[in-house]
Amino acid sequence: MRNSLKVGVIASTMMVLLTACSVPTTQHVGQSSAGMFFDLPREWSSISAPVLKKAQTSWTSSDGGQAYVDALKWQGVWSPQAELSPLVAFGNDAPAVPVVYAAVRTLYDVETQNISSDTLSALQDVVIPVSSSTADDGLDVQMNQSYLQNSLNAVRQKLSWNAGGVQQTIDTRIVLGKKNNVVYIFWVRCSDTCRTAHANAIAGALKSLTVKEPSVG
Repeated sequence: MRNSLKVGVIASTMMVLLTACSVPTTQHVGQSSAGMFFDLPREWSSISAPVLKKAQTSWTSSDGGQAYVDALKWQGVWSPQAELSPLVAFGNDAPAVPVVYAAVRTLYDVETQNISSDTLSALQDVVIPVSSSTADDGLDVQMNQSYLQNSLNAVRQKLSWNAGGVQQTIDTRIVLGKKNNVVYIFWVRCSDTCRTAHANAIAGALKSLTVKEPSVG
């Protein structure tokens, strides 16, 4: 009887361990040719590339938007909400769910030439024009500092503002390639209520960010 009980306990334990190992809680996202990787909750999904590209056609109405789209090497949007609209991802209103945007883009010669040794000055306006914001804009700059991301010069930010009566926060990571000719962009944003509910997922995504520049043969 004791032997049967012992075998049963061992079998049950093995089943629990095997089940735990076979169901990962995160997905590893990224592309080797782009050189950017990060982890997101397994159930989060991405906006399809054709839908994303179609939504960005309106960006080409301005010189800056056209230049951004033309310089993209890779990009994607992820969220726990299935079939998230790009309008929610890129709009000014606070998303009710976390939105993750990742992109790798080539810098134009004029951009590369304007990069100095001051990484913060060079990168702080890539996502939101922090340097030109004023008190009237309502932008709360909670963090805006340079750091090293996988030995590369980078800037991390935590910015908050109110849109339509709803407070939202965006965390950004902007990484400059070793040759100053590529920039890696990663941000997560949502309403502050959403941010509290998804705090672990957001922190995990930011912590997992890895940049490995592709080696050129």
